[in-house]
Amino acid sequence: MEVKTYVPGTTCQASVTESGIIVAAESVTEANDHDQLKPVIEQTESNTQERVKEAVADCGYGNYANYEYLEQKEIEGYVPDSNFQQYKSGEYEKEENRYHYSNFQYDSARDSYVVSERRPTKSL
Repeated sequence: MEVKTYVPGTTCQASVTESGIIVAAESVTEANDHDQLKPVIEQTESNTQERVKEAVADCGYGNYANYEYLEQKEIEGYVPDSNFQQYKSGEYEKEENRYHYSNFQYDSARDSYVVSERRPTKSL
């Protein structure tokens, strides 16, 4: 029998002006903030009828999808990488880390790298 784990959680987002006026707020039943940056920006733009030019958020919002969204919308984002501490400490540079470059093999025919599980990565 398969047992699924449920992690209860509630996160709250707020968007404020430079002078501290709340222009958007939301509470969702999610365990983290990863998927909440886009909705709060859209709610802010809808409520104010103005384009968001800058966004400041903590590392809980730091993921590729959010960085890409900010770039596409031409929003200056100040969102730290959630893995920064691991980069800073050298954790990613250790060879025993399964994502260390030494654990990938280049496949020139596919122009991609193959990880230890033999799955090719997508070429960029």
